[in-house]
Amino acid sequence: MSSAVQQRVASIRNYLHEHNLDAFILPTADPHLGEYQATDVLRVNWLSGFHGENCIVVISREKAGIFVDGRFTVSVKQEVPADVFDYMDIDNDCHLNWIMEQLPAAGRVGVDASLFNIGWYKNAEAVLAKQNHELVSLPENPADLFWEDRPAAPDAAIELFHSAGENSTEKRQKLATQMQAEGLSGMVLTQPEDTNWLVNIRGADIPYVRTTLSFGR
Repeated sequence: MSSAVQQRVASIRNYLHEHNLDAFILPTADPHLGEYQATDVLRVNWLSGFHGENCIVVISREKAGIFVDGRFTVSVKQEVPADVFDYMDIDNDCHLNWIMEQLPAAGRVGVDASLFNIGWYKNAEAVLAKQNHELVSLPENPADLFWEDRPAAPDAAIELFHSAGENSTEKRQKLATQMQAEGLSGMVLTQPEDTNWLVNIRGADIPYVRTTLSFGR
């Protein structure tokens, strides 16, 4: 496992060099920013070997750090090679401070912006800018370029849910009335549970989770 992880981290570092970047931040997240993810977006697991959640991996040109919470302080040492990653506490060690210790002057830090909420992004941008560093939103996720056996994206059948109590038209009418009362002209739904509820569908895109991965607007 150690040699495979070393090769994967080396691939990310080659990407950094080729794209004039100094570091890359990767969280355990998907574009929905929900609790559960499909297998094709478990990039932290592929890159580091770590199977837990609530994790941030940081790869710089010289060092790599993995930040986990107290639930995983034992398992991370069993799954992630110590000769590749520094083990860090996500609650007590700031990954932005750690990464800035690795950056050269005017460093450039790449992220897949779809995996972070806007609050994190604006804060990270401001924190890095104070030290004359730049946060770069990448056009692709570097991990996806090197993940050769990456699982296919979920394509489970969409099922109509007939026992919802209200049909979709009634739900959407209630939502429209509430939006009008609050002066809103539109709404974006990012959580699959919300879109599934609104249009009365269910699915099996994630094992043991009865939702279809989706956005709504």
